[in-house]
Amino acid sequence: MTKTNQDIKPDETADTKMIDTQSKKKSTNPISAAFTRFKNAITYLKAHKKQLFWYWIGYQCVKGTITTSFIWIPLIYTMLHSS
Repeated sequence: MTKTNQDIKPDETADTKMIDTQSKKKSTNPISAAFTRFKNAITYLKAHKKQLFWYWIGYQCVKGTITTSFIWIPLIYTMLHSS
């Protein structure tokens, strides 16, 4: 029986299988382990780049709003009413 797209669960995608098989390999060399973690991170970023892009856009909007609210508005208010 072949699986259709509806039968495949989100955790059964090719990207996660590749990450899982790479993470199961144990290495005693710390440099090799660090390289494997880095490679897994790059694979994750490539697989989720559209979603992560929109998270980044949302973060920048929130950061800009907070910066404007708590820094620039009080600074301008202080400059205009300081005399």
